[in-house]
Amino acid sequence: MTLPFELTTMPEQALDILRYMGRIQVDNIHADALMNGLGMSERSFSKGIKRLVTKSYMAMDEARYYRVTQKGYQAIEDINAYDATAPADAGKHYAVLAYDLCAVVPLPRAINQSARWLIGLEPDPMEMEAISEPTPILLRVSANGGEVSPAELTMTLTPETPSQFAELNLTAYQTPMRLRVEVFQLMEMNEPYVSGGMYFDVEVSTSSQQRALHTTISVAQI
Repeated sequence: MTLPFELTTMPEQALDILRYMGRIQVDNIHADALMNGLGMSERSFSKGIKRLVTKSYMAMDEARYYRVTQKGYQAIEDINAYDATAPADAGKHYAVLAYDLCAVVPLPRAINQSARWLIGLEPDPMEMEAISEPTPILLRVSANGGEVSPAELTMTLTPETPSQFAELNLTAYQTPMRLRVEVFQLMEMNEPYVSGGMYFDVEVSTSSQQRALHTTISVAQI
């Protein structure tokens, strides 16, 4: 048996957290108790739990209590089945890097007036590893209540240029308008794998202020 592809892109710390949650079978657990029970360093725990929350395998409340989601329980079943049937060295596990998806958006000054904005990717400051080979990324942008061009663009992250940004045009037909950014990593045969994305609203305003929005996505090293 093999793991579902998304689980193969998760850091080992994330899989160990899910294994542990499957063993202790509690409704929720505080971050400190979870980290101590795992015997992980704070940095390793942070890397694993952050990816699990980002990918909706676990959820956290304001008091830093974590619980496993329905998606997480299915992942625990998949991991347990894999562990029971696969040799220790079997299966392909991809190294995964955390990347920051950043959008720098000016407020359009008027309806039907074009404004330029930036979208890009750069290594997450908490990421300990660096990208090791050229990695093509597809960004797909759509607007509800407006128009964005280009609607698709491709970036190639490399060891020499691990950060990439591009300029787009934004035209609002109403206020607010909602933008959706989807990020795909182009795998073998250019098959797209969902790396993450974001939604945000843009207001039409006479202000010259800009907004910088951030979210974390995952980039697998094939």
